Amino acid sequence: MNAAPSPAPEHDDRPLWRQLMFPRTIRRPEWLRWLRITTRTAHILCIAALLGTALFNVGESAFDAWLAPVLATGMLLVFTFAYETLAWFTQLAGLVMIGKVAALVTIAVVPEWRLPVLIVLVIVSSFSSHMPGRFRHWVPPGLR
Repeated sequence: MNAAPSPAPEHDDRPLWRQLMFPRTIRRPEWLRWLRITTRTAHILCIAALLGTALFNVGESAFDAWLAPVLATGMLLVFTFAYETLAWFTQLAGLVMIGKVAALVTIAVVPEWRLPVLIVLVIVSSFSSHMPGRFRHWVPPGLR
């Protein structure tokens, strides 16, 4: 008895760049999960140290020393989400990340706001990364 032929994969007639940047099926290889876990752990450590430098007012050089690893691990986390699909930037989680970058720019422009801005960033980050997926992946109507 012959098995029924498997259906042919659906043809995607979108331009190649659109297929690569916005795949119909989100890319989630196993290595990506482990990279994200490792990077998030390092990022939390760096953020804690950065917040500590502001909280205990240990000086510019200590703050600057921790700012680079915060930015590097943060950018790597963004890569892990953008690799799945660039549509992530239009979702609430991506928009929150854009807001967090804007807050870091604010710290650079107005150094006196470091401590309150970092505290708000930690709170926003905790909420946004732990809220249910239906909220994290929500796309505002104008971006759909």
